[in-house]
Amino acid sequence: MVQGCSRVIKFFLFFFNFIALCAGVAILGFGIWGLSEKNSMERLLGVSFFMTISIIVIVGGVLIVLISFLGCCGAVRESKTMLCLFSIILLALFIGLLTIGILGYIYWGEVEAQMKQEMLNTIEQYQQDAAVTDAWDTVQQFFQCCGISGNNDYNLNIWKRNPNFQSNATQVPESCCKAQDNGTVVQCQADPYTYAYSEDCYVAVRNFFQNHSVVIGAVAIVVACILFLGSVLACTLFNKIRREQSAPAQSS
Repeated sequence: MVQGCSRVIKFFLFFFNFIALCAGVAILGFGIWGLSEKNSMERLLGVSFFMTISIIVIVGGVLIVLISFLGCCGAVRESKTMLCLFSIILLALFIGLLTIGILGYIYWGEVEAQMKQEMLNTIEQYQQDAAVTDAWDTVQQFFQCCGISGNNDYNLNIWKRNPNFQSNATQVPESCCKAQDNGTVVQCQADPYTYAYSEDCYVAVRNFFQNHSVVIGAVAIVVACILFLGSVLACTLFNKIRREQSAPAQSS
């Protein structure tokens, strides 16, 4: 058993790994939620975008959980092999997280453009494709928005591209309406500029992802710092254990 300063380092290594383990579980849960929502959103936002983000988050969460567990075991058992392996993996994961964050920042503009184009492409498929219809209804009710601006089209007018909304009596889907009782829905579909949500759905969804990406980014930075600190503590504890184990041999 390590003594003195080494015991303090061991405690902090275990503590930081426990925090990273909890954060990894939270990140994993977020990724699973994103993947479970894929079926209703994939046709609206694009399969590659939504699935890729969810899979990256899940893989990252699993890695953090496994590595943090390895660090906890290494600290408790005072295993030099586990601590060395843990330190190397942490350093590689830290570099990987940093790289992914930089690439995400660089390519976010392309993701936004793809997301908007996917949303525009599905307008005419509403009520023709069940997945598209369900996705649009979910988005418009959840974000309290209606349609999307395209070229010179106002976001409410975009629905006129769909043959089902070209009459004066039915200009927008029911999910655009602020109130869902039958009488109000009829009024809303005939006069959406008074009774329907006015916000652009692309703007609402984009802002949602931007706001949540800030939270995810902050969590990722905190976790990365914890992992980096864990790597330093693991190296320090590894050296302390090696010196303490070699000291009796030298004295004898």
